This record gives sequence, C-alpha cells and structure tokens, in this order.
Amino acid sequence: MKILFENTIIALPSDFMSVDDFMKWKGFNPLISKVYINGIKIPNKSWTSTNLQHLDRISVDTI
Repeated sequence: MKILFENTIIALPSDFMSVDDFMKWKGFNPLISKVYINGIKIPNKSWTSTNLQHLDRISVDTI
C-alpha cells in the first residue's frame, strides 16, 4: 500500500496499518504529535482504531 506522507509517496511495509503503527514505524512521539489524514485531525485516542487507506494524505505536526 502507498500513502502520501508530507507530499511524498511512500510504500508502507504492510497492506494493513493503523495510525498508531505508522507513527511508531516513522519514530514520532505520540505525546507531542498531531496526525492529519486527508486534512482531518485524528485524535490520539483513535490512533489504534484508525487504519490507513491506499493513497491517504498524511501530515504530522509536532509541538
């Protein structure tokens, strides 16, 4: 599966990945990070239940 991360297409190591798994894979600290999928902010408590889809636009802001 491929996604658009910070305006770059990247291939994920799996066809099924949650936001939580993605953040761990990219090495982001969940305590200081905000995740947006297709422009919509995803609350931290929803990371484990929110799955990425093919060609989602992902952006991450850190405090």
